[in-house]
Amino acid sequence: MTEHSTNGKILYTYYIRCYIIAVCLIEFFAFKILDPYYIQFMTTEKGLELTPTQFGFFVSLASAVTSAIDYLTGAFADRLGRRLSWGLAMFCYGAGMLWLSSISAFGPALVTAVLMGISYAFTSGTREAWLYDSVGQEGTRKAFGKLYLYSIPFTAIGMVVAYILGGLGSLRIPIALTGVIIIADGLFIMTFPENYGNYRREGGWKYSKRDFISF
Repeated sequence: MTEHSTNGKILYTYYIRCYIIAVCLIEFFAFKILDPYYIQFMTTEKGLELTPTQFGFFVSLASAVTSAIDYLTGAFADRLGRRLSWGLAMFCYGAGMLWLSSISAFGPALVTAVLMGISYAFTSGTREAWLYDSVGQEGTRKAFGKLYLYSIPFTAIGMVVAYILGGLGSLRIPIALTGVIIIADGLFIMTFPENYGNYRREGGWKYSKRDFISF
């Protein structure tokens, strides 16, 4: 095996591992901490005590923001980088959670809804695009296969942390901690190598989120 092929294999494995860790930190750790407390915080007297109508508007606003800017964020990812788009998505979501943990009324909570919508738009398709452009079809297949194996320990740890936080008697702490974890994950993502798909490379993956939306 040549030095070039050895280095290529090391990078190939590194990219897959980075993707798995970044996704697991959000999907199977941070969200497992958030899930038991989020609805309670939003709808009970221990948190914001939103009415069903208010909570429905909150969710709808996040979705509306995503729909309104999804095409634009696809252009952003294609031209300025998939890693950057993914990292910005995490920063927006994390900031939204930290803001949510600090407020006590419906109006200010809408800031979080907007930030969540922006985050969903920026992350839509970009993390898979980053992975595919870095390791190709076979590497993506391997990453997805390993992802759910790694999800087991991350989920278990997240559940333990959530259980411990329940003893503190505050719904704001899990919300804030989720925000911190997601921002930290965004910083971790920003250490990944950047790629630009079909806008900056010859060959490789020809995915463009704008093309997908048009289709």
